[in-house]
Amino acid sequence: MDQVEPERLAPGLPRNKNTTTAYNSLLRLFQRFCQRHGFSRQRQTKSKLKQSVLNETHQQFAADFHREYASYDKNCVYNVDETGMHYDLPPTYIWAVKGGSSKISCGESTPCD
Repeated sequence: MDQVEPERLAPGLPRNKNTTTAYNSLLRLFQRFCQRHGFSRQRQTKSKLKQSVLNETHQQFAADFHREYASYDKNCVYNVDETGMHYDLPPTYIWAVKGGSSKISCGESTPCD
């Protein structure tokens, strides 16, 4: 909790030498809530497709792409492979219902469309 959103946690904690005690109390409260309502701490997993399925998807996408954009002249195509990249990785652990699956619908930390 403190690693994911420390800035959201800080306003709720008192600003004195008992900050550690207050944080530990809040953490225990959260852990008891999760235990009481059937949540457990798990590593997230993703369902994986076979390489043959991925290759078929890749080939289909390439064919669709070239068919869609074949009418554009080369001077209308821009090389953008040097643009900056931002990696928004999903968290290492998630909270899931006990006995339930820890699979996520996509590998993003933001909600999937």
